[in-house]
Amino acid sequence: MKVSVEDISSVKKKLHVEIPQEDVAKEINKFYNKLQKSVKLKGFRPGKVPRSVLENRFKKEAVSEVSAQLISMSYPKALQENNIAPLGNPNFDYPELVADQEYKYSATVDVKPPVPIDEYTGLKLTKTIYVVSDDKIEEKLKTIQRNQ
Repeated sequence: MKVSVEDISSVKKKLHVEIPQEDVAKEINKFYNKLQKSVKLKGFRPGKVPRSVLENRFKKEAVSEVSAQLISMSYPKALQENNIAPLGNPNFDYPELVADQEYKYSATVDVKPPVPIDEYTGLKLTKTIYVVSDDKIEEKLKTIQRNQ
């Protein structure tokens, strides 16, 4: 898996991920093998449906399922390898999956902006102390009594 990071702004990054063709083929084979064991089609015994029939009938499902699987496996690894901590959900931009090609997609993520903290030591703070006299307390209590 190859990952490249593009800085869009100080708070946005775009990850470009390429998954090798071998991994794509392996995931597609895994999907069809699992499907072949569970699908029941008229004219075929359970578990004996030819792969070509499955590919013709379930191509859209295979493309969406396998691409979702590839993204869910590679996206966290890409974030971890590049030390990116996303804020919120990413925006994925992915093409259709082709069995005999590598799979490329991109994800745009929001990240924390860099905030430099300089000269924070040695600051002098002033604390204001308020003194309340007994007369002020009595006056406030009388006001509350009148209102009640």
